[in-house]
Amino acid sequence: MIISQGAEARVYKTDFYGKPAIEKVRFQKKYRHPTLDAKILSRQINQEVRLIHRCLLNDIPVPCIYNIDKHEYKICMEYIEGDKVKDVLLKHNGENDIEGLLALKMAEVLAKMHDNGIIHGDLTTSNMIMSPDLQTLTLIDFGLGFVSKIPEDKAVDLYVFERAMISTFPSSAKLLSMFFESYTKISKHSASVMNRLADVRLRGRKRDMTG
Repeated sequence: MIISQGAEARVYKTDFYGKPAIEKVRFQKKYRHPTLDAKILSRQINQEVRLIHRCLLNDIPVPCIYNIDKHEYKICMEYIEGDKVKDVLLKHNGENDIEGLLALKMAEVLAKMHDNGIIHGDLTTSNMIMSPDLQTLTLIDFGLGFVSKIPEDKAVDLYVFERAMISTFPSSAKLLSMFFESYTKISKHSASVMNRLADVRLRGRKRDMTG
């Protein structure tokens, strides 16, 4: 059963030896030379697997990997029970206690991820799964991620998240304020990251003004 499809991959719900699982299949690009395409797809899969493994080693909630098929460009991984944070926010819109809890959970996970030199690359509330008991927030889809300890890269990651939040939830100013307050307190390197974020925001506003 297809769960989602993007520009780079299609995601299915399946099972792995009786366990609920997700299978992510990367698309082959017909416009690329087959040899080049194979190298790029293989590199992308390796990068995503390494990032997930790095997260697991540092107790950052991500799906466990069950199997990798480099010939078919597939990654089979754990199916995470719960709802996308986007859907949880839509369901509990305006409920301050739930929004406050989600802001804290997002800050805890993203601060820990950044402190361990991991950049997600596509931080949206659709790439975060909240457990049914609202206690565990799991990050998914590291297809655009990479390893970096540079404050600028972390700031851009947060800027993407901020813009995605504002786009999906125009009245999310209070939630974002709670998120950044918690992130600043939790992250060991928040001072340099937040300084860079101010610069990234300024560049973003200039781009918006000039088109």
